[in-house]
Amino acid sequence: MRAAARENRLGVPEDVFHAKGTKVSGDVPSAIPVFINHINGVLVSLDKTNEKAITTTVIFHGQSYSYVQIEVSILDDASGFESDDDTEECSVSHQPYCLVHQTTGDVYAVDPIDMGPSGDSGVRGNVLVSDSFNQSIDKSTGYLKLFGETVAEYLFSLDLDVNATDAFGETILMQAAAAAHSQLVRWLVLEAHADVNLQTNAGSTALLKAVFAGSVAHEEVARILVNEGKANVNLGNIWGTSPLHLAAFRGNLRLCRMLVEEFGAERECVDKKGKTPGDFSHEDSCEPGRYDAELEALLSHD
Repeated sequence: MRAAARENRLGVPEDVFHAKGTKVSGDVPSAIPVFINHINGVLVSLDKTNEKAITTTVIFHGQSYSYVQIEVSILDDASGFESDDDTEECSVSHQPYCLVHQTTGDVYAVDPIDMGPSGDSGVRGNVLVSDSFNQSIDKSTGYLKLFGETVAEYLFSLDLDVNATDAFGETILMQAAAAAHSQLVRWLVLEAHADVNLQTNAGSTALLKAVFAGSVAHEEVARILVNEGKANVNLGNIWGTSPLHLAAFRGNLRLCRMLVEEFGAERECVDKKGKTPGDFSHEDSCEPGRYDAELEALLSHD
């Protein structure tokens, strides 16, 4: 999706909406009314019976677009409070909706400054691809959605730095991992190519954050980071605390097994004080109340 957003920019009319990587072709003039009918169908389903989509042709940079607006009709009581006249008048207003390229069928948002097609955020859909209707029209409001299916896809279509950090050195991937947002983690790793081994000011990684939280949902995140993102399973923080050190200290047998048996984590790796993960598995050295004899045996030096 991110690549499609970059390729589909204003001024490149031959590049049309990419449906699963395939360019589309067809009769755009015939498809535009179908798109308009779809918009009106969504509005009707939301009981917005006083709203309807209409089109006019406009020219920007020598290219023709169908300018889609939402015509809103409001009944006004012409008599006010002081008249016996019961007649009603209708006031009409128009709200910008989108622009459809009349050659490619690409659907653009309307730039609020020059009212032209907003190319910076990429193509929202294509009238020749009915599946893209659902991507470009929000069924809960009837209005144009952000590019793609998620806000994340829209933001990264603007070429934002996926590895940007806050004052503590945290990236969006680390925050998604800590929140066990597996779908976003997978998208950041596979689509946005986030660096899975970046470290905070204290040396924490996305994997360390997932291991610290330690829930079943965080286990899924850990698998995505290691299996799909190729995260360094032994990378520790500034104190040398590796994911296995942390899982052992927290008494998390499931995560320790995953790290050792699935990911091949080093049981003999040492932190800055020379301690191994097994050193944190003992009843007097693990987090209070989290001792697990089976975990201690798993990480035993014997």
